[in-house]
Amino acid sequence: VYMKEVNEKKSIPVITSSLMLENDEKALLEEKTIFSEPRAVRKNTGSGAGLRIIKGVYVGGYSGKSESHQEWKTIDQGTITVTNKRIIFRGTKENKTIPISKIISIENTLDSIELTTEDKNKPMLFQVENPYIWATVIRISKSVDPLHIGNIQLNIQFK
Repeated sequence: VYMKEVNEKKSIPVITSSLMLENDEKALLEEKTIFSEPRAVRKNTGSGAGLRIIKGVYVGGYSGKSESHQEWKTIDQGTITVTNKRIIFRGTKENKTIPISKIISIENTLDSIELTTEDKNKPMLFQVENPYIWATVIRISKSVDPLHIGNIQLNIQFK
């Protein structure tokens, strides 16, 4: 229904937001979210033996290894808003402003959108109710003015 309305009106619908936007900026989507980023997790395995010689002095050895891998870690929760110019996250611990022009990729999962930007090595993950609509609105905003889409035919089907 949402994408049908976009196709008919040739514009992403504007919503009301509590954000203080710039003069020519309009809010397009907004909802509560959980913000996550990948973080290094280290796992140590091994064994060792030691013998106490005197108080505070030990002799012995340790054999083991340490492995590190990336895991998604919840950083904050708050509200995410997409405007025709930016993505704004207002959290309980931190705020983020991401210019649409700086986004280099957007992927959607069943419950979130994953953004990668020019100036940040790590992707950002935001849980949203309908990640397909969020990803589509951001892609449209990246390629054309979302308030005046023009004659672009959107053939998007959600199954």
